Amino acid sequence: MTVLSPVILLTSVQAKEQIPLSETRCLQKSGYQPAHKFSPEIREVTIGNQLFDSIFSLGVKNFSEYKAYIVCRIPVNKQSHNTEFRVKFGIKDDANYETAKKTKVTFFLDGQAVESQILQIGQIATQNLEVSKNNNISIEVTCTQKLYTLDYCPAVEFVEASFF
Repeated sequence: MTVLSPVILLTSVQAKEQIPLSETRCLQKSGYQPAHKFSPEIREVTIGNQLFDSIFSLGVKNFSEYKAYIVCRIPVNKQSHNTEFRVKFGIKDDANYETAKKTKVTFFLDGQAVESQILQIGQIATQNLEVSKNNNISIEVTCTQKLYTLDYCPAVEFVEASFF
């Protein structure tokens, strides 16, 4: 009787380490408030009739020129260099705004705008960015309308945000 021994094949492909945005060095700014250290607050939200854990949100008053943003250093990992940033975000289903129903999300790499998306209430979106040659990433939220009321634009909820 012949006994077959298992053969183990090794490959040079190494799984990339995931580094959540919440574990990187970031500053967050909104409206009149000075920039401050980013501190995520996880809470449950519904977007597109789906339940998510929101890591953080960015919102701004629509009557002002102010914007809300977060700016972070892209982590450098010598073992598995992070080359991609993946984020999933949206506007809550129960964001009830009479006038301003859309919010613009713009992504910057080292201060240069690279992508933007406009979201409506109940809409979820994703964005993948190549970040291997960059040091900083910034996400900015602005209103799509200039209305002179005391309303706010719908805040954008971020449910996933990691470097790979």
